[in-house]
Amino acid sequence: AVVSAVTTNSFVVTDGTNNFYVFKPATMAAIGDKVTVSGVKTTYGGIVETSQGAEVEVIETGKTVEYTVADDITATFDAYPASNTGKTSDYVTFTGKLVKSGNFYNVEVEGATTYKGSVSNPIAALGLDALVDKTVDFTGYYVGTSGNSTKYINFVCTKAEEYTRGGGGGGEQPTYASNIEWTLGENASSDLATVNDVANVN
Repeated sequence: AVVSAVTTNSFVVTDGTNNFYVFKPATMAAIGDKVTVSGVKTTYGGIVETSQGAEVEVIETGKTVEYTVADDITATFDAYPASNTGKTSDYVTFTGKLVKSGNFYNVEVEGATTYKGSVSNPIAALGLDALVDKTVDFTGYYVGTSGNSTKYINFVCTKAEEYTRGGGGGGEQPTYASNIEWTLGENASSDLATVNDVANVN
């Protein structure tokens, strides 16, 4: 298996199809390391992982990581943990406001009332401090739930980017074909109109 994501003290390995969370191993590995892991399998927070202290042997370095397509769980955030019946570290993506509380980086997802997201021990290279109080697109591996009065969906983050409408950056305005004619629709007021041609939105 190849290391596909890291925190400051744990990592995720993948074979391109299945992912597994290695929690606080005896020695760390880097993204792209091909490893063998020997440890005790346990279930914590609803996922299968290794118990703390697993032994890690690096066989090869610099391997290409085969990431799967991330499952967008933004709209079903509260329901996601219950839907993960395989107790696996799925590769997911979602959008929410990043909030820092002490040393913790949490995510408030619009419409979610049961869970908040929690970035598990993020590495500095993610640059999360620059994204605090902004709406952010997150991608990473689900590594279980935690919390009592406030519940968290924990994930190992592989990518965090400031959200821009339509994705693509910098708050750019849509561009339109030059031959658009704007006319009042049948039920339109003076500030509403219908488009009688194709609008190309980037």
